[in-house]
Amino acid sequence: MKVPSAALLISVFCFSHAADKVKVSVYYETICSDCKIFIRDQLQGTYDSLSQYIDLDLVPFGKGSAEKNGDKWEIECQHGPKECYGNAYHSCAVKIAPTATALAFATCTFSQDDPASDDVIKMCAKDAGISYNRLKHCKETKGNELLAANADRSRGVGYATVPAVAFDGTYDVMNSMIATTSMKQLTCSFLGDAPADCKTQM
Repeated sequence: MKVPSAALLISVFCFSHAADKVKVSVYYETICSDCKIFIRDQLQGTYDSLSQYIDLDLVPFGKGSAEKNGDKWEIECQHGPKECYGNAYHSCAVKIAPTATALAFATCTFSQDDPASDDVIKMCAKDAGISYNRLKHCKETKGNELLAANADRSRGVGYATVPAVAFDGTYDVMNSMIATTSMKQLTCSFLGDAPADCKTQM
């Protein structure tokens, strides 16, 4: 995705919102090449560099639907049941693990060819330091409930494409587009006294 004049747009849209810490909400889905590239190549490095200045909020769901039928949830994901499967595991990682650990798990899965496969989920849980048994138990007992909550949040944002990135609770299409290629620079523009890490490249 090509974003024209990103540096200029960042200065126009963001510097007036400078603060000491920024909340970054990332809406994504697990079988999505753009999400894979963004989280692996932009978000992880930005968070590694600026974690003390970012309140990161990961919302795995993307484009889909969640409807309650009796006492059961019927979940549909954009890329089918396998994506729902992956989204549920990611949602559980967010639920049971610290933010940095959940992000490490997500980045690990997105570094593989088949991010929603059992082998990858097991490997990445181990690499990130999450108990696979605990993760699996969460997925089996709370997975659909967590997906339904993420679906509700996603509807409230109203994005048309993923990844969708919101800053301080506000989703702006242009800022979200810029984030896909200039996440660190954009995040720094929301901070008041820019930390030294904002002066270094990822």
